[in-house]
Amino acid sequence: MVPNLQNGDILGDRYRIVSLLGQGGMGNVYLAEDLKLAGKKWAVKESFHLPANSEQFIAEAELLIRLNHPYLPNIIDYYSPNFQGYAYLVMDYIRGSTLMQKFTEHKQSMPVPEVVGIALQLCDVFHYLHHISPSPIIYRDLKPSNVMLDEQGNVRLIDFGIARNLKRHQQADTLQIGTIGFAAPEQFELLQTDPRTDLYSLGALMYFLLSGGNYFYMTEKPLEETGIKLPDRLMNVVGRLLKHDPAERFQNALEVRQELQGVLDSDHYRRTANSRISGWSAGHSRRMIAFCSLYPGAGSTFAVLSMAKALSLSSIPNAVVEWPYNEPELYQLLFGERNAPRDYRFLLDQICSGCPPELHVPWIDDFTEWYPVHPDGKKGAWRETDVLKMLHAVKAPATLVDVSHHWNIPEAEALFQLADALVFVVDPFPAKMNGSQSLQMLGKINGYRNSGKNVYIVANRDLPIRMRREWISSLPFAPACFLPDIPFADIMEAVWKGRLVQDRPDVMRKLSVALSPLIEDAAPADLFQYRRGRAEKYRKIFFKLQK
Repeated sequence: MVPNLQNGDILGDRYRIVSLLGQGGMGNVYLAEDLKLAGKKWAVKESFHLPANSEQFIAEAELLIRLNHPYLPNIIDYYSPNFQGYAYLVMDYIRGSTLMQKFTEHKQSMPVPEVVGIALQLCDVFHYLHHISPSPIIYRDLKPSNVMLDEQGNVRLIDFGIARNLKRHQQADTLQIGTIGFAAPEQFELLQTDPRTDLYSLGALMYFLLSGGNYFYMTEKPLEETGIKLPDRLMNVVGRLLKHDPAERFQNALEVRQELQGVLDSDHYRRTANSRISGWSAGHSRRMIAFCSLYPGAGSTFAVLSMAKALSLSSIPNAVVEWPYNEPELYQLLFGERNAPRDYRFLLDQICSGCPPELHVPWIDDFTEWYPVHPDGKKGAWRETDVLKMLHAVKAPATLVDVSHHWNIPEAEALFQLADALVFVVDPFPAKMNGSQSLQMLGKINGYRNSGKNVYIVANRDLPIRMRREWISSLPFAPACFLPDIPFADIMEAVWKGRLVQDRPDVMRKLSVALSPLIEDAAPADLFQYRRGRAEKYRKIFFKLQK
């Protein structure tokens, strides 16, 4: 498609075209500078539409603007087709390269853990798209040139030109479009496409990357017959994704993600992989665990702090992230005015101001990185997307998110999709436990567990054996662990000394023993193997920051 704009042209009295970033048969992409927000740059996608398709373009543009996911570019503006038929989308400018460019630069060879890491992120974004209410989105055009990798190696799925809303009672798509080599069979057989269509394309993409650039539709050979040495479990995943009959494939992205994570968790990749890609360390598993209180005061913050200290005692790097929808308290609990690094800036505030997350100065205490919210509350206008970007910017092997009791809100669903495990903290107060709202929440917790999510209950403030039995019987399933009842006087004494009660060795001995079942189950074993190589590095950083 011949570009319609030239360098220096101004779109909509706001966006000055700087250069042509890319050109193709279906459209062009320009780099533009924002005349209203000084220094801000955007990508502008130009496409051609017949006048009769103007309403369809506007509907698709407004749909894309509503999407909020860290692996999708933000669409911030659009211009419907002009009298010449040219339409424009204004979106995030992503510094990086396409997966195809990277694959070519590496002579069509990529490490298996890197391919799996990219696929894991694509599973996350497909899970999001396929569960948008009320109309799930089927992407339908996954291919290496539509996957961007930013400078941190994070995936961005671009070009929604042929995406469509799922119409469950429709027998066939209105239009069958797809890229040969990656499109599912049903896209060319006058059949209905659904989430399994995107999963087939994911399998075709992985086959292409793992086989050195071969297309499954041309070879028609499973990976097992190509002579390439790959883990059996990985070949089985790709083979099942590429089944001609959608009923024989994985039925949703979460199933695929769990299988792929199992590949990275295998003994082989724990021992041999040593690179970090796409927010996943290929030599170990990264875990994000969300801690929630069943009701206010149940003790999720206490449980998070105790878990972080227990991981640190095992020399396992971890991070504690305060959920921004909470009433801020972590900064004060940590005595931030005294203990935070000099000129410390809050990560969420930096992201909202456009500062790259990698320039964030970490607040590290032994093996824990702290990510509190500004103590004065919400600073500036941040969106759900900014919160997700903050979570993805945290690279610790074990990330603990303190959601507190603010988890029954729509914004928490995106976090729960990202989290590898959900921990719900309860305490033995009958009046709170038996309230109608608490009973409703217990049912919701059980629903998460039944859906296949890793869900745990932590019982805070353990009781004598006779009372404990009655307490446990009121829960939907048995707690993973029981935290000891720490005397309030000990907690207040620590506060007056400017410390956490978890800093007391005698207290942490009890808490570490109590938390060990949760750590062993929710945190993968390879984190303990990982600790030796990182311990010295984290200690050097810690001592450097204290100077």
